[in-house]
Amino acid sequence: MRDGGRKLCCAGWALALALTGFPPLCEAADEFLLNLRKADARVEPEERVEYYSRAIRAWRTGHGTGLLAHCHFNRGETHLLEARLDLAEKDLSKALALDPNNSRAYLLRGRLHLRARRHKLAESDLREYASMKPGDPDGRVMLAESKERGGRLQEALRDFRYAARLDSLNWRALLGQTRVLTSLREYGPAAEVLAKAEAVGGNHEPALAVQAAVLKAETLRLAEALEDFSRAIPLYEERAGDLQRSTVHALDLRECNEALAGAYYGRGSVREKLLDPAGALADYREACRLGHARSCSLAESLAKKPPSEAAPEPPKPVPAAKPAPPKPAPSKKKRFRRPKSDPGERIYGA
Repeated sequence: MRDGGRKLCCAGWALALALTGFPPLCEAADEFLLNLRKADARVEPEERVEYYSRAIRAWRTGHGTGLLAHCHFNRGETHLLEARLDLAEKDLSKALALDPNNSRAYLLRGRLHLRARRHKLAESDLREYASMKPGDPDGRVMLAESKERGGRLQEALRDFRYAARLDSLNWRALLGQTRVLTSLREYGPAAEVLAKAEAVGGNHEPALAVQAAVLKAETLRLAEALEDFSRAIPLYEERAGDLQRSTVHALDLRECNEALAGAYYGRGSVREKLLDPAGALADYREACRLGHARSCSLAESLAKKPPSEAAPEPPKPVPAAKPAPPKPAPSKKKRFRRPKSDPGERIYGA
């Protein structure tokens, strides 16, 4: 009777937790439920992981699979936000095996696959999420990104446009359209959509400044592209500093630093085209310091070039050839008059 009453009480706790969030009095008697409540109340990532792990170890069949799925999902989400992708994938997959209706688990695992550059797996999860939450523009944007990275640009463009119709103020949907249109070399439409994105996102969104720079570099407006990259870099640096000082998750900081590295790389490539090797080298080194592998090789190659090759002079206009001096007129030969002869000599000869 005692065990049966305990199970009934704990089943009631689970129902109360699911419906109201207020546990009944038997909570203290159950290690699983106690650790579950502690984990849900924690903010510090390591503490959340620890208490969810304790709860998972203490779980018994009588607690129900729904609460176990809850533990795996929340621990997986915490691992993902701390950029521990392998651990996150295991927990999110376990959560979906226990609860296939967890739409958010599909969304997070799709984001994880995007991070790991597994575009087809990302598309599969994000398509599932979109079917469960068709009105979520952010999910549609991520689905479009999975197609864009897989090279299916026209399909990606349709999804970005669909997301923009769901939310006209979603600047990420407009940014995605601009990116795809630029890749398709439809520069006029890309500039129009970018103007809309900037009107929505404002002047303090570095991703928009970077895309403006990319578009201008593609159309050979290199000086303007340099200005836009130079505008984006301090915005990213300011954001990274704010993230470091806050209790933010590691994944957000990592993604910010990756975007900052991309901006340094972009500015370096523009400076190299503008025949500024010293500036390009400095930018490549900054990008390399932030983990941008291609910039490391470019910086090494640029540093090895001799000064004459590394810093070519811009082509100078060729001076016009001086006109050749006029040739002197040929001197006229002096003609001597023949002596006069009499008429007989002119007719008959001498």
